Amino acid sequence: MLRSGSCNTSEVARGMHHDIHESFKANDMRIYRFLQNKEFQIDDKLWRCYSQILFDAMEERGLIKAGDQLSLKVDYTTSLDYFLILSASIDFNGRSVPVYFTMRKYPKRSGQMDQKKMEEAFLKGLRHLLSKKYSYIIIADRGFSNKRFISLCQSSGFDYVLRINNNLGLEINGEKKNLEEYSRQGFDLSAKVRSWKEYHRFVGCVQGDDYWILLTNLSQKREKIQDLYCTRFGIEKCFQDQKTSGFNIERTKIRKYDTGSATQPEYDRKL
Repeated sequence: MLRSGSCNTSEVARGMHHDIHESFKANDMRIYRFLQNKEFQIDDKLWRCYSQILFDAMEERGLIKAGDQLSLKVDYTTSLDYFLILSASIDFNGRSVPVYFTMRKYPKRSGQMDQKKMEEAFLKGLRHLLSKKYSYIIIADRGFSNKRFISLCQSSGFDYVLRINNNLGLEINGEKKNLEEYSRQGFDLSAKVRSWKEYHRFVGCVQGDDYWILLTNLSQKREKIQDLYCTRFGIEKCFQDQKTSGFNIERTKIRKYDTGSATQPEYDRKL
């Protein structure tokens, strides 16, 4: 796959010719037999092996060390209109590479997919495979800035920096406010979200023409929170690397999703 720069089995078979001097047809059959082998499963063991290889490689290069707090970028993507994919990535030598993902059939109508259960299964699976040598921060865009996802992060042991819409009603020192009153300003405040009945920290960040209001449970300075959120855009490049700018996952011709398959982790199937 690395040699051919593609997930398409035909391209991989052509790339194999450099190492296995067989015909295209013979190499294509090798791939088919490999994928049909019952010993090859996208299961808990594979995810743990992959995770260990990834973090060991980062430690060897001096990018991380035990005790570090690592930021994980989280977002949704799609594979054509067949699959909805929820993915986490981490920065590695100037790129953002996948750490974990879960997927569902792409919902064609309202109510077809339970987003809450998908996100719950995703965070539970992600926490399950991550090394306890480090702590982790979830960095995500406005689609995740809701009470439900924040509660899932808290219960899963993740810190978080989430971009949030500016239409929240707040209560500050007993006075009713709206978050949009602070738009286009650099600020740092703790306020009670009236509809959630919870206190949260909000940080306003201005960077050139860009402006974000971030919700976080971290105690770092406002500038550090802003720098952390800026890394979120790496996952967009990660998706490009997986698709047309890289491995062409949409050309794999995988169109079916087996909800009872052994390739779906147990904690994901239950949820």
